[in-house]
Amino acid sequence: MRILQSKSEQDEFDRLPEIVSPAHQSFDVQTLWRIAVARRLVILGTVVAVLAVTLVAWMMIVPVYNATAVLMLDPRKNAVAEVDAVLSGVPTDPASIQNQVQILTSRRLATSVVQKLGLDRDRRFGA
Repeated sequence: MRILQSKSEQDEFDRLPEIVSPAHQSFDVQTLWRIAVARRLVILGTVVAVLAVTLVAWMMIVPVYNATAVLMLDPRKNAVAEVDAVLSGVPTDPASIQNQVQILTSRRLATSVVQKLGLDRDRRFGA
């Protein structure tokens, strides 16, 4: 039980039920503030309890990591004997052609070629 400091605090605390009773029609911000001040320990205790339960639950949850990957299936044959054998194994369907276009225009492939051939150090390529 809370011990109030002065008689006026005790009177205001005792009047709270009648302030919010149905007979009392007006309810303003000042009344709400007085109720919050009078019940501040209950409010603070509730906030602390909720934060503590949230922290404990957060510490016990096992982290889940997500990743994405892009996988392209290459339907071509890998046996290369002649140029005709290579060209005959290239599929002409739109999905396969789009996959090849994406590979050729990818930044990763361009970076790999530049590093492998040393183009970043070659004057002819703006080094």
